[in-house]
Amino acid sequence: MVMDIQSVLARCVGASVLALAAVLAGCGGGGGDEALAASASTTTGAATAADAAPEALDARASALAVRKNPTTPVYRVTDLGTFGGTSSAAYAINEIGQVVGTAALAGNGPSHAFLYNGSGLQDLGVLPFSAGDWGPPSSAAHGINNRGQVTGNSEVGDFGTYHAFLYSWGSLQELAIGGSYVDGSDINDRGQIVGTRAEHDQAFVWEDGAFQLLGTLPGGRDSQAHAINNRGQITGVSSKAPSAGQAALPDHAFLYSNGVMRDLGTLGGTMSNGFDINTKGWVTGMSALPGDAVTHAFLHDGKKMRDLGTLGGEISGGSAVNDMGQVVGSSYTTGFENPHAFIWNEGVMYDLNGLLDDSGDAWTLIGAADINGRGQIVGTGMINGQLHGYLLTPVAKEQHKGRWSGREWRLAVTAALNNLRTHCGSAAGAALFPNKCKAL
Repeated sequence: MVMDIQSVLARCVGASVLALAAVLAGCGGGGGDEALAASASTTTGAATAADAAPEALDARASALAVRKNPTTPVYRVTDLGTFGGTSSAAYAINEIGQVVGTAALAGNGPSHAFLYNGSGLQDLGVLPFSAGDWGPPSSAAHGINNRGQVTGNSEVGDFGTYHAFLYSWGSLQELAIGGSYVDGSDINDRGQIVGTRAEHDQAFVWEDGAFQLLGTLPGGRDSQAHAINNRGQITGVSSKAPSAGQAALPDHAFLYSNGVMRDLGTLGGTMSNGFDINTKGWVTGMSALPGDAVTHAFLHDGKKMRDLGTLGGEISGGSAVNDMGQVVGSSYTTGFENPHAFIWNEGVMYDLNGLLDDSGDAWTLIGAADINGRGQIVGTGMINGQLHGYLLTPVAKEQHKGRWSGREWRLAVTAALNNLRTHCGSAAGAALFPNKCKAL
């Protein structure tokens, strides 16, 4: 079966908690490449009272914050384009600025994994495919290290059979792990790859042709590995033994280090999921709050799990964290809909749509998938009615004129004028605003 771009982007946009969780798992990147930090503590816990109401800014407030806070970044948007089709998605970026993801071919064709080096997309191709009746194969790249090595998955047969791959020095190699669906989620600078084998959801780490299953938390049945840092620490999600009164096995985020899988706990609910880990061992992801009705993005610093809040909606999730502790991800802005990309920095969640210069006028950034140590961000957004992968690059404020310096004001004025025109269209409205209606 051809994995079309809409199926792929279910990982990056969605209308439910599960959809958003799928996105963040698929789009999260690996840790940075700074010097090794002290080993993370295994202490877990829910959010404290101070974390219960984190500050979050919508697009307009984020734009205004740039004026008030000189350290708030502003970004230039680069459209990563496609292979001739209508859609693409960016999943990971390394410290050099190389980006990987998937992009649609021309003529409603399948999607292929890509590598972006600053001058267009390079098609990484697909693994050998057993031809069938379901059409040509597809592939997607999910992780890249600082050596330019890439991992992801590629369709190898009908009925949704995908295998993990390693792309290195121009060659696409299938990972011999076994199973009908195997996904390579992330790769570190040592060439270690983590991912999930679909049979019973078994998390694995692969290195130099050999793979190892990571197991589960005590009493668990399945696990998934989403990210690995340069110290070999891994995060993901595992089921565990249920507590008294629980009918099902709960899923918790884990930190796997030195052969031991440790439970990172939750924000008070029964579910959490770890999507990325930096070189300090800090983990970001999403967790249910008490009652399990909503989930929030979190940052676990080895001591506690901090609630990062939302952009006004009920659901958010962190997809990546760099070594400066900056987190990016996606949050609904109203209820369970309208996802926007965010960056969380120094205790504040900003809507990235309010931090764009004038290159972002046509964009709505839906999800941020990864961030590197230089502050560059990749993800997926809407432009001219199409879903495209993007690259955000911080720019100096004095070098541009953008949303933060006027576009939000112009939007507000336009809305006010449209509202006034509506009133002036009736006799009663014209009588209420005679001077203003004459001016129109």
